[in-house]
Amino acid sequence: PDGEGGESVREFPDPSARPDQQAEWSETMDALDSEIAQLPIELREAFLLGAVQRLPQKEVAIMLGLSPKAVEVRIYRARQRLTERLTALGHVRSGK
Repeated sequence: PDGEGGESVREFPDPSARPDQQAEWSETMDALDSEIAQLPIELREAFLLGAVQRLPQKEVAIMLGLSPKAVEVRIYRARQRLTERLTALGHVRSGK
């Protein structure tokens, strides 16, 4: 999310997308930013460094003082929570 740490997961939508698709994308990205901001700090840090900035897990582990496996687990848990929350909010379709 923008602000604390300045990270954002935003990318530009497909410029050929219809206005309604662009609006939906924007709403989803706003929801994602909000949900990332609400993650517990230990999950948010690992997620932003490992999944968003795409730093190697070994590097994230050193930065956070964790084992690479702990970083892997935290990123997995963050993704799980984000998927659950965005699905509940109607931004991600459940594949079940």
